[in-house]
Formats: sequence, C-alpha cells, structure tokens
Amino acid sequence: MNFSIEHLEVINAQEILIAGQQGLYLFDSQKISQQFILNEYVTGLYTDKHLKLIWVLTDQKIYHYHPQSKKLTLYLKPLEPTLGLYRSMNNTYWISGLSDTKQLNLTKKQKEPLGDQLDSLLGVYNIWEDSIHQRMYLHENASTYHIYKNRKKEKSFSLNGRVGGQVIPRGSNKVWIVSDIGITLIDRKQLTIENFIPPADWPSSSLTGIAQDKRGIIWISANTQLLSFSSSGKPLRIFSQKEGFFSAPFQSGTLRPLDENNYIIGGRFGLTQFNTEDLEKNLPLPNISLTRLLVQGRPYHALFPTDTSILEKNFFKLKYNQNSLALRLVAIDFSMPANVKIQYYLEGQEKVTEAATRNQFSEIRYSKLAPGEYRLMARAANAHGDWSPWEQKFKLEITPPFWMRWWFIVLVSILCIFMLFGLVQLYYRAQLREARIRNEEQERILRDIHDLTSGKVVFFQDFQTFAEQEIPHPEAKTKALGIAEQALQLFKRISAAVRNSTESDSTLVEFLHQLIAESRKNVGTKLGFSAKLDSSIPYAWVAGKYKNQLRLVVQEALGNILKHAQASNVLIQIGVEGGKLNIVIQDDGKGMSEAQIAQIKPTVSIQESGNGLGNMLHRVNNIGGEIKWANKQGTCVIISIFLQKIRPRRKIFPNFI
Repeated sequence: MNFSIEHLEVINAQEILIAGQQGLYLFDSQKISQQFILNEYVTGLYTDKHLKLIWVLTDQKIYHYHPQSKKLTLYLKPLEPTLGLYRSMNNTYWISGLSDTKQLNLTKKQKEPLGDQLDSLLGVYNIWEDSIHQRMYLHENASTYHIYKNRKKEKSFSLNGRVGGQVIPRGSNKVWIVSDIGITLIDRKQLTIENFIPPADWPSSSLTGIAQDKRGIIWISANTQLLSFSSSGKPLRIFSQKEGFFSAPFQSGTLRPLDENNYIIGGRFGLTQFNTEDLEKNLPLPNISLTRLLVQGRPYHALFPTDTSILEKNFFKLKYNQNSLALRLVAIDFSMPANVKIQYYLEGQEKVTEAATRNQFSEIRYSKLAPGEYRLMARAANAHGDWSPWEQKFKLEITPPFWMRWWFIVLVSILCIFMLFGLVQLYYRAQLREARIRNEEQERILRDIHDLTSGKVVFFQDFQTFAEQEIPHPEAKTKALGIAEQALQLFKRISAAVRNSTESDSTLVEFLHQLIAESRKNVGTKLGFSAKLDSSIPYAWVAGKYKNQLRLVVQEALGNILKHAQASNVLIQIGVEGGKLNIVIQDDGKGMSEAQIAQIKPTVSIQESGNGLGNMLHRVNNIGGEIKWANKQGTCVIISIFLQKIRPRRKIFPNFI
C-alpha cells in the first residue's frame, strides 16, 4: 500500500481507520473500502470506549466516526486546529490546541478552562493515566513531562521530542516511555527517572511506538526498524526491511495490536502487518567460523605457508611436538551480536557434558594434547537462545613420535622378551655355578672328614672284631660291642651332618625319596623297614637348611628305635594334607608312657647331649613345625610342618657372577 500513514486506529482485526495528509480512509480486508475526508489534514484519532466511537481531529474540525454504521459526522468546528484529545477516568475530556489545553463540555460542545493552565499536548499519547496509583501523566508542548495526582502536580522533568507511546511491562514497576530522544523509565512508586541505554549498535532515538505481546516481549518501533526486548529489558533482536517491514519510515503512535500476537504498524509507504511468533520462528541461527589458529604460539599459515586458508580446511595433521593450539571461533549474527553464544568441546579430550559456553568471539586454548585423533564440535545460539545443532568444525590428528608407533612397540617387546630369556638363562647358570661350587666344597669337607676319621673308624671296626673273637666273658663282650657300635654310629652321623650342612634346595618329591632311601640304609637289616609315600605329593621346593633339619630329626627317631624301642619293624608314612607335610614314624616296640611323653622338653641348643628327644623338639620348633609322640602299639612320632614355611626364600640373581 503506497500511502503515507500518520495516524491509525484499530477497529477490529479486519477494519482499520487510517489517516494522513491525504485524508481519512477505512481500510477493510487488505484494501481501502471507503474515503471520508479529502481536503483536511487529520491531526489525531482517539477511540472513546465510553461513547463507542472514534474522535477524528483535523486542522479545521472535530468529527465522530461510528464503527457500526461506518459513518462520519461533524461534531465541532473549533477556532484553532485540534491536536489531541483524551478522556480521563473521571470522565473529563481533555482537548489540546495550538496554544493551550482545555476541558471539553460535551453538552455545550465548547471548550472550558481547566484549573491549571497547560500548554499544548501534542497528540493522543501525550496524556494518559495510571489507574493503580491514580496518577495522570502529561507531556506538555513536547518538552516537559508532568505527573499529577488528584489534580496536584507531583513531579516534572524535561523530555524533549514527540512521545510515541508508553507501556508498563508485566511484572515490572516501571513505565517505559518512547520518544524522539530514546527510552525513559519512570518508577511508579518512587517517581524516579532514568534513561534506558540500549546496545551501542541499536537505534537510541527517533522511537515511534511501543507495545507488549502476550508472552511479555516488548516491541519498539524506531524510524526504520523494529526492536524486541524481554520483559526484564534484555535486548533481543532488530528487524528491518529484510524481514518485510517495507512501510518504513514508521510514524509516531502507529504500532497497534490486532490481537494477542498480530500487530500492525503504519509508515510513509503504507501498512505492515506482522506476527510476533512468526518473527521469532524465522530468527536465523548464527554461522560459526574458524578465524584464527595458532600452533605452539605461531600462526598456522606461518608454519604451513603453502597450505590453504584455515577457513577452507576441515582437517589438520600436526606432529607430536605441535600439540598446543590457540584458536578463535566467531558466531556471525548482525542482528544482536552481543547476545550470541557459542558452545564447544574437543571430542577425544572432552565430553559433550563438559562443553564450554562463550560469547560471540571465543578464544579457545588446548595445550599438550596427547597423540591421537580429535574433533572440534561447536554450536551457536541466537539472541532468543535457540541453539543450532552440533557441527564438526575440523578434525585434528596429532601423529605420535616413533617410540609410540606400533612397530616400535612390537620391536621393543620382542627385544624385552629376548632380554628376559637371556637373564633367566644367566640366572640358572649362576645357580648351577653356585651348586657346583657348593658340591665341590662339600666333597672337600667329606674328604677331610674321611681323612680325619678313617683311622678311628678302622680302629673301632678292628676293636669290634677283637671283642667278638677274643673276649670270652659274655657281659664284657656285649658291652665292648655296644661301645664300638656307638662310636661307629657317631662317626657316621658326623659325616652325614657335615654333608647335610651344605645341602642344596630341591623339590619335595626328590627330598622325600632321598629321606626314605637314607632311612632304609640306616636301619639296615636290624629292623623290618617299610615306607608309604602319598602319590598326591605336590610340586614344591624345599630349602636345603630345612631338609637338613628334617633329615636329622628322622635319623634321631630311627636311632632311638634301634637303641631303646626293642622293636622288630618300623613304618614311615609321608603325605600332604591341608598344606601341611606330615611324616609319621611308627614302630612295634615297647612304646612310651604318657609320663615319659609329658617330660619331653626342648633343649636350649642343639649342642646339648644326652637328650635326643629334646633335640628333636628343638629342631622342629626352630623351623616352625610341630612334633608329637604317641603310644599306639609302639611309639608313634608325628612331624608336621606347613610347606610354605620350608620353601626357599629366593633372591633375585643370588651370587650372580
């Protein structure tokens, strides 16, 4: 509609009364259906809900427009042009001319002076009332704003320029007044005045109208733009001709609601109707661009001068020592850039729940990134808080150093396996060398003992032969033979003790077989010997020193049977139960009484002589075992020890040379 509109009044959603320098027209269903005045300049329109009509003010006359009959009737022809009209809550009609403001007497159809002389009130928006606080606001002569209560002036302040409208936002205690000089806020309780400061890139003057929709969003028309604010005063967005507002520049007081969300605004080039919800739905989402990338503090193009621009790249491949980045993301939205937000996270380093939120220009830093693949994910929100979907801005690969490559790891693993195998070989060779040295030392000791005792052994063997053949007296012969036998056994035990003192570690099965063989040899033909070895003996190692102690205990037990038990047979049973090694030695001799068993006490040291049972108890206790004696159709000796206690405590590479 190519028609300059200066005033309009909404009758209903289909009919609008519009006026300008060309006259007064009825706009019905998207077209002008009726023309009323041709040669008069319309100065204002005012809807009177009390009289159910619209006052039409011109530079010559005052008319009544009746919406139901769609007729225009002349009401009054004043002496001067009428500029404004308003009906107050006490049914007083205020009428303003070029020189002053008076009261209109409807009955006499004439102007009457008011109690306080007021200059001209330019336009219908220059006078209005606050019904809650019972105040009247008057803008006099486009320069001074007066606040009255009960016809008494409470406050006045300077406000230059034409007023385009006022509104009290829902939930607020402040009056928003828009005018040629900007937005003025008046506290309704304290009557304090403040100027609202919009963003620097928003229009701050030549404001022509104001309204609030059902959701609380405040709409303000400027010269050529439409501004939106939240109910708390937060700037949201600017709309202009690119959104379809082609009727601009807008005229003062022409921003009017048709219903809850549909509004109309008049301007030099006609009318523009818009839906506030549709404007928000069509609010574009900002685009995100990568505008800067620093690698180790240096610009990307300086490190890679032949590469394409970072604006065109979506994949970067860097070395392991180029793992500190600084970059800038920019969300492009020219309507309300201060309210634009950016969220981002580096996939592979962060989770989506850890996304950071920044303003329109986001400076991002990542330092000491581990080798691997990453994706920078980002999204942006417009002024209304609508977020765009997550998008990948670029993919980043940081190559690992050679010592972190798979082939290097495999090579090192193979080398480690060979080294471990070689160390194990060296360890066992050292063990064999130690065993060889120990055996050689044992052989030397045995040779020395043999050399030292061989003559004495021969002597007692000869003495035994002499006593057998030459001593006739039976009692003396028996005593002599016993002395010789004890001496020979003593030398054998000395030889065995020396040999066993250098005993090496061995497996449990091997040691038990040796123990049974030595026991059978010690008993010889003097007793019937039998042994039972459990087939479930586990594979375990026995330390040499524990083998020696167990061997001596078993030998002592067998020696006691030979000397004191008067037995004919001996049985050795060996088994493992509950992690314990059990050695049971049973003979069929005269046995031991309970009193004798109770008197067995461990000796203080092995060097004590004459107490074989005490020595046995001392040796077993010393290695953490337990020994018991029982009378079961002979003497029964039970030796028990946990296998864990007799295992060798191995050192790492002992005696390694």
